[in-house]
Amino acid sequence: MTDEAGAAPEAGALRITAARPEPDRLVLVLAGELDYGTAGALTARLAAESAGPRPAPAHVTLDLAAVGFCDSIGLNTLVTAWKAQRAAGGVLVVGAMSPLVAEMLEITGLAGTLTGG
Repeated sequence: MTDEAGAAPEAGALRITAARPEPDRLVLVLAGELDYGTAGALTARLAAESAGPRPAPAHVTLDLAAVGFCDSIGLNTLVTAWKAQRAAGGVLVVGAMSPLVAEMLEITGLAGTLTGG
């Protein structure tokens, strides 16, 4: 995946782009690495999208197709975000994922939970 300038994300970086196709729906597209050094960016972005004048999204979709690396901290961040969204009465699902993320979710038994399946 490339950014608007056509550049790939830097190694060790996480790029997050957001779209609100409907007022109560949020789609976050992640590219790069989801790990100890970058997971806080996802947490902060989710908090920012739930704050402010517009309503918190009831449905959050994460597109992880361009995530090339995810460690246990990244996985924990996904689970924590899923739990927080559920506690708020909403839904969080992983709508797309790289083969690495798919394998990690299968191994940990989280594939069905995080993909809504």
